[in-house]
Amino acid sequence: MSSAGSLLALRSGGRPPIAWPPPPREALPPFPSPTAGQPSGPQASCWTFDPVDYGLPFTPPDHPTVDFHRGNFSGHRVPGLPYVPGCTENDPSLLYTWFLYEYSREWQERILDSYQSCGYTHISFHRADWMGVVDGVPGCSRETALDLVRRCRDRGLYVVVNLAIDGQPTPEELTPWIADLAGAGMAIGCLAWQINQLLAWPDIFDYIDWVCPAIAAAGCKRAIHWSLDACAVWPSAKFNVWSRRDFQQWTADKIEYVYQQFNTEMPLLDMRPHAGGLIGEQQDVLKTLAGQKLVVAEDDAQAEFDDPAGRPELYGDLKGRCLMATSYDGHWCEGGYLNGARQPDGSVL
Repeated sequence: MSSAGSLLALRSGGRPPIAWPPPPREALPPFPSPTAGQPSGPQASCWTFDPVDYGLPFTPPDHPTVDFHRGNFSGHRVPGLPYVPGCTENDPSLLYTWFLYEYSREWQERILDSYQSCGYTHISFHRADWMGVVDGVPGCSRETALDLVRRCRDRGLYVVVNLAIDGQPTPEELTPWIADLAGAGMAIGCLAWQINQLLAWPDIFDYIDWVCPAIAAAGCKRAIHWSLDACAVWPSAKFNVWSRRDFQQWTADKIEYVYQQFNTEMPLLDMRPHAGGLIGEQQDVLKTLAGQKLVVAEDDAQAEFDDPAGRPELYGDLKGRCLMATSYDGHWCEGGYLNGARQPDGSVL
């Protein structure tokens, strides 16, 4: 399917189809020049100690595809958006897709229109929010959650659902949810968001071992999200995992996508010893992958939440674009992004 004039075939609520790719958005600011320290203002989101080659080491797909994530779970602004619990009162227009169910049906449709107009093809939801286990965030019924997944699927979006909630997941509780979500249109089951903080160790290995086949059996792909640059846990004598490389080999047939989170204040590149910056962290992951695709999943979300006026979406997208330029020995971030990005001229990445 060619990108020129291609359309998402499905409609929602009688609306016209969403054009893909959409017209370019606002052009990005210039790529950052080396600086002696983190600058103030919006440049604080995207800065570097050392010169960086910002050329992309790959050609992004010219059409929507499940394997190349294009999304922004936290960072897209929708003017006039009312405040809902879980979002920031300092800027209610800052969208968190996890909380989409909290808005009125009319606002949900307006949000999805705006989201897709950016060229985003993947949308992330959080089962813990639906279940009402997140402090201060109201839950919703199972059918409400499934209806939202169906409507996003019918718009042509690839739906990602973060599956685990607090405590060690059990097949009895989670497997029926996986079946229902797959039937509603879940494309990717993310085992957990910040899995290395959310779940107990070493039981995390047992969870991965049983849940990945269950997700695949339901016809969905599988992802795993890590807190900061961990991207693996070890050791496990039971599964013969003694290093990060062992872990990636062990999960090679279990997980398609590795979602990475970053320290939002770090520079893109820092060549000083033991401080490689975000690009160095990505390279550490890329060098151990065994066929999984690396997704730049969370690189500016917390900073934008804490200071939405000083950390605008535009610079978050610049940061995402810069990080997509990371490569190591022929490997790159071919899984795409989930916290925003665009090309320098504002067009879809």
